Amino acid sequence: MPRKESPRSVRHVRAEARADIAIDCRKAGLTLKQIALTIAKVEGAEKPLTEASVSKILQRAFERLCARTDVKTEGLRQLELLRLDALIAGLWDLATSGHADSVRQLLGVLDRRYKLLGIEPAKRIEHDVRGMTWVQLMASVDERTEGKIIDVQEAPLALLTEGVEEDEVEDAEFEDDADDEEDW
Repeated sequence: MPRKESPRSVRHVRAEARADIAIDCRKAGLTLKQIALTIAKVEGAEKPLTEASVSKILQRAFERLCARTDVKTEGLRQLELLRLDALIAGLWDLATSGHADSVRQLLGVLDRRYKLLGIEPAKRIEHDVRGMTWVQLMASVDERTEGKIIDVQEAPLALLTEGVEEDEVEDAEFEDDADDEEDW
């Protein structure tokens, strides 16, 4: 089994220096080939690294950066959750006893906590389609379903009947069928 290198080994220090140079060059907008030439120039090497090598250096550097950032972000999230929990505890008794301002404040803190945890409740969009033309209705469907996979044939009916009782929908369908029979 290979031995793990010491963080102070010459090879490890050189790899970190290369990663720092590569990240700085990438931030400046240089291509992989330009980064390879820059690293070769800084190290005094006769032959530059390959683009594949530079790509691996950048990939490892970005992975390390993301891992450090994720750890810091999670630590900050936990700290903020503790602060919000303390606020909730302080407001709870007043809010549950009916103090209106405390209720509003508590709901605001809870909302912030839900957002931080990523469990924000879905927003329901109420939409009145009465009086809309077919073009307006279809534009509304496009806007409301952007990025969602839906059954195109069912979408207009679902949007028209949203918030309407099921009996009303069946009655409306029956009335449409009756109109068709009169045309015969």
